[in-house]
Amino acid sequence: MRNLTGIARGLYASGKTRDSLLHVSLDRADLKKHAAIRGAAAAFVRLKRRPALQGKAAGKKPKDALSMRRVFFAFAVLVGPALPATAQDDWHPYSNPRFGYTVEIPPGFEMHQQADNNDGVSFHADDNGATLMVFGTHPPAGDFETDVTDRIGYEKDDDWRILYSRVTPAWASFSGARGREVFYTRAIALCDGSAAYFRLQYRKSKLTSFDGVISRMAAALRPSDECRPPE
Repeated sequence: MRNLTGIARGLYASGKTRDSLLHVSLDRADLKKHAAIRGAAAAFVRLKRRPALQGKAAGKKPKDALSMRRVFFAFAVLVGPALPATAQDDWHPYSNPRFGYTVEIPPGFEMHQQADNNDGVSFHADDNGATLMVFGTHPPAGDFETDVTDRIGYEKDDDWRILYSRVTPAWASFSGARGREVFYTRAIALCDGSAAYFRLQYRKSKLTSFDGVISRMAAALRPSDECRPPE
């Protein structure tokens, strides 16, 4: 199963640009993972329904029993990362009542600064130098897609090379690279024409460490219960 780590390794092994498409499979990865989980679960059920064959030699384990163990192990590996996080995993929620959105903050990120107008906060991870900004905004005329496009332009103006971008009326993702740093931004449309963003910046050398972080944060960025964003 390919994930962001696999794509990155493939790009490094090939002669292509080192940074290209680092996050292009983010939205596809969840679909592939869910398909694999369903396949492993179906195989587990089939094996469980079949009677185990008795080994002819003493102490020999039945083939079905061995197969069931293998399927169960694969199922546990696939499902484990996909299960909801427990209270002990050190992620913590952040909610913004002004704009009506929530997101989860990864472990190791400490609040660095809070905006005076309460539109968002910034975080910093001392152990790896990563920075995280979470904020809400009111796009001009409530045009979410134009606001995202403008922000992609701002990144280019700051000499970031955009590697991937996808913009829809309800959400957007884009990423870029500059020197030894990369960033990933996720945005969602909120009620009343507002929008919520997070921007995570980190070193290229930490790429594989942030695969799961990005996937989880992208899924966790959502409107609060009081907010009803446009369809």
